[in-house]
Amino acid sequence: MNKELYPASEHHLIDQLHSLFSRWRKVVDAAGLPGLSGDLLVTDGLYPRYTMQKIPLLFIGRETLEMEGEDYIDVLFSAYKEQRVAGTSLNGHQFHSLMLRLAWAVQNRLPPWEQVPPASDLAEQLGMEGGFSFAFMNLSKLSNESGSWQADRSLISRFIQLSCPQLSAQSSAAATGNPPGNLILEEIGLLAPHLIITMNIGEYFPRIGSFRPVEYGPDVSLYQLELPDGRQVPVADTHHFSAPGKSPQRDYYQPLVQLWPKTGL
Repeated sequence: MNKELYPASEHHLIDQLHSLFSRWRKVVDAAGLPGLSGDLLVTDGLYPRYTMQKIPLLFIGRETLEMEGEDYIDVLFSAYKEQRVAGTSLNGHQFHSLMLRLAWAVQNRLPPWEQVPPASDLAEQLGMEGGFSFAFMNLSKLSNESGSWQADRSLISRFIQLSCPQLSAQSSAAATGNPPGNLILEEIGLLAPHLIITMNIGEYFPRIGSFRPVEYGPDVSLYQLELPDGRQVPVADTHHFSAPGKSPQRDYYQPLVQLWPKTGL
């Protein structure tokens, strides 16, 4: 993250994240995984003015594709401003278009979907004074360089095991709480979101932290996650944002709107 793009009030948080990623690189190097090193980690975090939002919103995905050694936030912030991601127009990119529109809608109290601007308009507002912002992180900081759009589940699993070794060794996170040494939960704690939207990663929850189910749904399920400071934060686990055949309004937005009263926000 380029601190020059951020207000001074967020510089300390960026420094804390950079320190965390330095420790993460050392963990990867010490593991001695074939063909992988800490220098290849894809760092992530917050877009400018995230901490100034009425509802600090964190999205959590699985992994990046073909971004070894890059900073996800820097790369995508530039891509959003240029209106193209991976050679596709921003409005035509299902994953990023949906994320921008959901982020804006959350800050504007979930208006009717028809009133949510297109991603191309929202990109101009992202990170700007008077605009909106959000945070983003992937579970795995190791890039999928296979050339396939399908998730590298083995790589994701290995990274989670390195990042949350105590929980990964247990069959249930609830049995152990949130022990120290959990780097994924530490990043979430630093970002201190008031709402988390995850992208079909519920299968990994027991290996990450203490998630309490609130309500299961066919499209969006709601949980409460206990952060390192003891605070409870609502987590909405949705379909993956790139899932084929899914409608942004029907399969993501409306289920989120219906669950909203149970978030406590």
